Amino acid sequence: MKTIVGEICSGVEAAKILNNDDLWKNADDHIIASESTPISWNNKIPIAGTKKLKFISGNKIIILDFKTPARLDQQTLSGVRELTADLAAILDKSLGELKPVNYQISEGDSMGYQMRLHLVDVKIKDDYVDIVNRKLSKHKSVRDQTLKYFLDWAVIADDGFLSFRYDENVSNAYGPNEDDGTVPAMDGKWYGDEAIAEWLKQYSESGGRIVFHSLEADGEAFGYEFDGKGRMRELSLQSVGKWT
Repeated sequence: MKTIVGEICSGVEAAKILNNDDLWKNADDHIIASESTPISWNNKIPIAGTKKLKFISGNKIIILDFKTPARLDQQTLSGVRELTADLAAILDKSLGELKPVNYQISEGDSMGYQMRLHLVDVKIKDDYVDIVNRKLSKHKSVRDQTLKYFLDWAVIADDGFLSFRYDENVSNAYGPNEDDGTVPAMDGKWYGDEAIAEWLKQYSESGGRIVFHSLEADGEAFGYEFDGKGRMRELSLQSVGKWT
């Protein structure tokens, strides 16, 4: 696996950013990845290729230790090692494509539950289109991981409405729009719904809404509506009409 480090922080800070207390907080540093290749425990490097690996150690270039011609010494990769650039480039080809890290979607994750986030008539004000586009393309300094993930996937369509990029590898109930390849909703474990709403209320025209619909058995639904003046209000299901 290959990762791009988005942030270096303490264990306490990492737990807050990831909304996960099950971390080793005694470590001096934790890294928060901004991008990563897929995790695979089944990637294998042929023994001939393994023997070609070279590592940087101070001013020296070292190779791996072998117990037998076809068996690595168990301790030779126990520490963190730096590959030479040419061999790192070769290994890159077998690792897959770098993609933004999704801290909300995680199979078997016991925290949070699956929800579908719908963008309903969220039109960005004309005066803010350029600003929002810049924020969508440059947001590595955003600390809230839910908001950061939202910004990774949100795009402004040609008509000024906010949508999500489509990716066949991400669970979604919608197919891509034929014109621009976007979708109006995205599935995930959206922990920080209010952070997304607080960000959007600054730029949305009146009438824009985001709606969260639980994909679990409870059928919960809630959301936020924007008034175009930098304010928002909560939305929730309620009973209407008379009993019949």
